[in-house]
Amino acid sequence: MSTYPSFTTGTAADAAVPTSLEPWLADGGGEARSLIVEVKVPERRIAFARGSLTNGAFPRRLVESDREGRRLAIRELADFLEREIGLPARVLETTGAIVVSATPGQVRRFLKHPLTKGVHPNRSLTIR
Repeated sequence: MSTYPSFTTGTAADAAVPTSLEPWLADGGGEARSLIVEVKVPERRIAFARGSLTNGAFPRRLVESDREGRRLAIRELADFLEREIGLPARVLETTGAIVVSATPGQVRRFLKHPLTKGVHPNRSLTIR
């Protein structure tokens, strides 16, 4: 099960889907919606170098991450969305996500991809 309270998953291998999207996904002929697709990427790791705490200085922070692994995972899922499903994908590399406009049938197809971590509605801002 998902660790997010408003998400459900059938098995550990399934991607998390918000409960608000479930009726739309169940609709066979629903219209396309803008969605954010989370990608399963290697975790970022942070290490701290030893340093002195004199004069209020903090130890230096070193970021150890698998940048190339993250980039490859995101690119692989984006390529799958573009080539196999025919969806133009907007890659958000820093967040490890991809923005697409997809129908329920297309979403059901890419939810089965092993690199799909979750799907969220891409909410637009309202003008006040």
